[in-house]
Amino acid sequence: MKKTMVILFLIAVLAAAVFLCQKSVKPQSKPAPIQNNTKPPANLTPKQRATTTNATLAKVIIQKKTVENSKTLQKKQISRIKISLPVPLPSTIPGSLSILLSNGHFFKRLKAVRQLGRNLTNKEISLLYALMDKKDDVSLPADKMNTIKNDVVNALMEQHKLPTDLTHNLIVMYKDREHNDVWRDYCIQHLGTIYQKLGDQKEKTKLMDVLWQATEETNLSIAGTALISLQRNIDASGSGRERVAAKALTFAEDSSCAEPARITALQICAELSENKVLDTARSLINAEASIPLRMSAIAAVGTLGDATDLPMLEIHAISSDIRLITAAKSALKRLRQ
Repeated sequence: MKKTMVILFLIAVLAAAVFLCQKSVKPQSKPAPIQNNTKPPANLTPKQRATTTNATLAKVIIQKKTVENSKTLQKKQISRIKISLPVPLPSTIPGSLSILLSNGHFFKRLKAVRQLGRNLTNKEISLLYALMDKKDDVSLPADKMNTIKNDVVNALMEQHKLPTDLTHNLIVMYKDREHNDVWRDYCIQHLGTIYQKLGDQKEKTKLMDVLWQATEETNLSIAGTALISLQRNIDASGSGRERVAAKALTFAEDSSCAEPARITALQICAELSENKVLDTARSLINAEASIPLRMSAIAAVGTLGDATDLPMLEIHAISSDIRLITAAKSALKRLRQ
């Protein structure tokens, strides 16, 4: 069973990689310029005219200051988000990170990540945070850059002491839609892993809230990744098996949900013994759905089904597609035990 689950998980990851695409961010509209079209009446005395003009000018100045203050506040809000990630990179880079923080050279940089020690200095950690937040590295394709960033997070989590702000920065980057969706997905995956390493209950609560928030992105594989993270921490977080199972069932039954998330949801329903998913899984097996989705449905039936499912699975065990054959044979073996 474990072997089958691993295979299906890899299929889900592959489906997610194909499904995801980088989204552009629409620029914010600029406020319309303030115009001073107010003119004093023509029948005023020179003294009245001067008083009226001064009052009008004062009003315009106040309006301009209000807009300027609003812009300043907006900039401060943005900087407060960005300041938690030390950007740009310092001009002096420690020798241990010089290759990793260079441009291009994918395999050399990947090797450099995997050679990082477990006692990184605060400066080295800050530089790695900056690398993780980098969005404009044109020297490498996005998928290779995401691989490097993913390994950087792994290295940070293997430190003897969990780095300060790692959880916070992962949350910031997940919420920043200027990052591509694959990297945002990685952030959710790592947040699920880091949960049990945290000691502060407030930080744990915040992290769990973010994971539930991520389940709402049902148009992306992110929803499925968040579901895996929640399921992985059910016992430690007390998030509730029923709540996680219910969310998984919703995904599995929703044809508009991203396919990678549905594939994941079927497996989580099976692992959490959510028998209500059986009708959906049985219908998907014979539907005109993708092979990975049908494989996931077969696996779910193999875990939750009964003897009445044997004939259907036996048919697929002799199908023309080796992937369906493998899934069906594994499901038959579990049902017959």
